[in-house]
Amino acid sequence: MGRSPRGGRAGSRLIPRIVRYSLAVSGHPLAAKLFLCLMENEIAATIGESLQQLSLSRQSERGDIGGQLMAVSTTVLRELHRLHSQLSDLRERLGRGPRRVQAHDTNVARQQAALASARENVQQTKKIVDSKQLDLGTGENKILDLKAKLNGCGSNKEYQMLLEQIAASEMANSVRADEILEAMEKVDQLEVSVAEQKALLSTAEKELASCRDAVAAEASVIEGDIGRLEGELTAADQGLPADFKIDYRRVIQAKGADGMAEAEDGVCQGCGYQITLNMQTELMLSKPIFCKACGCLLYMAAAESDVGG
Repeated sequence: MGRSPRGGRAGSRLIPRIVRYSLAVSGHPLAAKLFLCLMENEIAATIGESLQQLSLSRQSERGDIGGQLMAVSTTVLRELHRLHSQLSDLRERLGRGPRRVQAHDTNVARQQAALASARENVQQTKKIVDSKQLDLGTGENKILDLKAKLNGCGSNKEYQMLLEQIAASEMANSVRADEILEAMEKVDQLEVSVAEQKALLSTAEKELASCRDAVAAEASVIEGDIGRLEGELTAADQGLPADFKIDYRRVIQAKGADGMAEAEDGVCQGCGYQITLNMQTELMLSKPIFCKACGCLLYMAAAESDVGG
């Protein structure tokens, strides 16, 4: 097995000392015992120094702080998760407000379009009535002209032809009169529809105004709560070890409140992954652990944390 760099430097310091002691006792056989004692002390000190340096190196590789295992308070993590979850809910509620207003805006626009269409139908039907009434008047004038010609007929055949034309014109006018009555009834019905549509539009506009007021009032309260929780979040964030904040913030920026989860009965509550016994042990020691399946920052469930404490 290879020697660590720190151990190598300690050994290199030991060799010149052995040489110096050997030269010091050379020619003095009675000093051999003293030489052995000195060498034992020197070797023991060098080995102890090497082991201490190796331990510090391994702690540094594990991310330990100040020569001790980096600990992250479960209480702090639980509080941070609570704050992030509440902030997420509040921001979602704040975002729903404009969407509610937009939905009412859309409804008002739809009712306006329906009212405009109903009014257009009334106008078009009235135009049909006017056109048919004009045709009816023209037909009546034709009938009068034909009747006036009856007195000047020179033959019976011509007289019969005029009578037939008069009958046909009267029949056509009768049909026109029925169509005019039907169209006028339709106008009445359409005007009722216009009145109903006006009422619907008025209701929609009132609902829009009410929604805008409610959303504005709610937004004011929510923004206040968000500001308060963000202050609490900043304070709670101070409870994290400085070297750990980078990993913590990376997860939160990527996943928000979903970047943290309880570990209950050895199961990540974020994704259902069964964490290893070694991970559970490190959680009990308040070491930062991330779920291997979903990447959530884990912390012990309250009941298990109380038992562990």
